[in-house]
Parts: sequence; C-alpha cells; structure tokens
Amino acid sequence: MAHEPRVALYYGFGPNFIDRMKSLRRLRPHARLTVIYPAGYTVADAERALVDEVVHTPKSAYSPRDVQGCLELVRWLRGLRLDEFLVAYDTVQLRLLAALTGARRCTCLAPDNQLVPLTRWMPLVIPGKGWRCARGTLAFLLMGASVLFRRVEPARPLAKREDVT
Repeated sequence: MAHEPRVALYYGFGPNFIDRMKSLRRLRPHARLTVIYPAGYTVADAERALVDEVVHTPKSAYSPRDVQGCLELVRWLRGLRLDEFLVAYDTVQLRLLAALTGARRCTCLAPDNQLVPLTRWMPLVIPGKGWRCARGTLAFLLMGASVLFRRVEPARPLAKREDVT
C-alpha cells in the first residue's frame, strides 16, 4: 500500500476557512488531512466532515513574546510528523512556524486557493519578509511623490450659463 501523505492545515481565523478546507481536499485528494485548531475551539460538524483528523494545540493562544510556549508548540508540531504543513495566511510568524515544523513541504494556502510554497531555509524567512516590506514601502513613497510633485494647472473659471426661458 502506498504511503498516504499527512497534510496539516494550521487554523487561521476568518470566514473563508471552510472554503479553504474544501479546496485543500480538492488539491490533495489522496492525503490524510489534519486541521490544527487552538485548544478549546469548538469544531463544527461541517468542518469535521471535510477532514480526516482534528487536533487541538496544547494552548489556546501563542505569542512571540512567550518563547517557552512557542518552543512547546514547535515540539508538539514536530511530533505530528507531517509531510506538508499549510498555513492560511502569509505572515512572518507563520512562515517561521512552518519552517520549524520539520515538515517536508511548507505551503501557504492563499486566499485564491492556490498553493504557494514557503521557504524552509531559515536565513531567508525573515529577510524575505523584510524585502517585501521594503519593496511595498518604496512603491508607496513613489506613488506619494508622483502625486505631490505632479504639475497641476490652475482651474479655469466655469463659463456662466445664460438661463433660457
């Protein structure tokens, strides 16, 4: 019997999460789909029907300031022995978490339901986000400068219209 890849989607709050689970089922039809919810999250029957397994994280919330808690989450995720780890949003924290899970593939399930590969090479995780942020800031500044320095002709007074009766 062929190996059934274990694919996990890390829960992201949002109204379109069920749609993402449906598209993931279409994109990975032969995989064992696991959804990772925060502790204490009540899973709806509609959500449970779309996946093979539902697991809850040890804690309900994690913060980058709680280093010990984040390390426990990483150890717990590594214990799942995943073939692919998916996140619902492309943020620095989720990229870093994905890179640390030990999964063979790390992917972002984008809002348009496309699978976008994430780098697992740690030196590129944070600088990659920094580059995107710098590029966006530069584009914003260039747009502002083009508006600020654009030559505008003074408005001409409107011609008076004679009333016709």
